[in-house]
Amino acid sequence: DRRAWCSIGAARQFFGRQNDPRIVFASRTDEKIKDVSPDARKVIGDAFGGKTAAASDPILRPLLTLLGCCMSDERESTKERQEVAAFCFGFFMIELLEKGGMILAINGPDGEMKSCIVFHEYQTEKEKARPTGVWKKIFGFIRDVKAYIIMKGDKLGLPKALGDKDKKKILDESDKMFAPFGDLICKKHVKSGPQEPHWYIGIVASDPESQGQGYCKEIMTLLCCAADENGRQCYLECLTKNRTFYEKFGFQATESFSIDIELRGSKMTLSCVGMTRPCLGT
Repeated sequence: DRRAWCSIGAARQFFGRQNDPRIVFASRTDEKIKDVSPDARKVIGDAFGGKTAAASDPILRPLLTLLGCCMSDERESTKERQEVAAFCFGFFMIELLEKGGMILAINGPDGEMKSCIVFHEYQTEKEKARPTGVWKKIFGFIRDVKAYIIMKGDKLGLPKALGDKDKKKILDESDKMFAPFGDLICKKHVKSGPQEPHWYIGIVASDPESQGQGYCKEIMTLLCCAADENGRQCYLECLTKNRTFYEKFGFQATESFSIDIELRGSKMTLSCVGMTRPCLGT
């Protein structure tokens, strides 16, 4: 799509002008995406899997509870939570990249990625025209198989939980939990998000060991500056408890909603909010 390519090009030029070796930027067609993507997936997994069971993302909590890795904060349980989170969110990350998405990240003094944002040029009219019903399921299955193959072949690999017969069955069923969640998020975005082409921020994550050091704030500020320069509004969804963080960057709540996450009787209701950031300059 020409509009998406223009957006990628504009973003690449902006971030390149920063002349900051810590800043990492890659799109789906960049050769370095093979290294950047699994690094981002690890940061996302570590963030959403949590340094402790209590810090794991509520969206994943029913799944992690059934897998038995939310029972303790021992090293093996933490590692399993983070591997499963990297796997589950990996499907979403790769979907965003396939839609012309981009990864913006920042490395620390040790050269390791500390925080990342995955976003893409979102066109509401195009999203409304996407297949529904049986065709949606067919294309979704093909997309997931492709994502699975990509993750299996990258340097991060697949979670060890897939090697356990019982845990694999639970992971295989997790689509029943994520599909309704994804459908509702998409409907809310189309309804309350900007109708003009804009940047959809799908994932924001920071390495738990580096939280509080300003990495996420730095790249969020940089992304917002890039959006302003390129005349783009931004949109994201987040848990209501995280709303105040994004308000600091100019995001405004457009709609509040609740989502029920359920798997094999393990259930959780999440309070969420859709947020839009207007373009503050060109």
